[in-house]
Amino acid sequence: MQYGVGSVTPEAVHSELAARTDLRRATFRGHAVVSTPEVLAEEKRMLDFARSGVGNVAPIRWDPHAFTRTWLNADQKAAVRHVLTTTDRVTAVRGGAGVGKTTLMAEAAEAISAAGLRVVAVAPTAAARDVLRADGFPEAQTVAHLLQSQATRESLRGQVLWVDEA
Repeated sequence: MQYGVGSVTPEAVHSELAARTDLRRATFRGHAVVSTPEVLAEEKRMLDFARSGVGNVAPIRWDPHAFTRTWLNADQKAAVRHVLTTTDRVTAVRGGAGVGKTTLMAEAAEAISAAGLRVVAVAPTAAARDVLRADGFPEAQTVAHLLQSQATRESLRGQVLWVDEA
């Protein structure tokens, strides 16, 4: 559909999907979902990477963090503390829209930088990247840029990759 706007019909898509035997199909929360074996294998590699890193890294900071944004709420402060003290290689900060994840990200990034690490912020879209840039991350890039740049990926070794809006 993305490449055939105006020339591809929903019926043609349904017909093509019905003819494809290489796709994996399932129902998730009442909706039909379709994927490829390659995408599922990549997801498995990512999950294995995250699972293998549980409890396997030193925390970014051992000492208690002194907040510069004292107005952060208790949940935001707890999220910052978690990011700074986790021993997991991959961690997630989850919350609804507008709850202040990007705000707490700035607090965490300053503490990470003070610990001697660089934070590389990326977002899935150019619009989300632009929000990060406006919110104090002027070097934020898109995930696509990160994936296309071997030099950028290499520069991350031993640093912190923060994916916003993951």
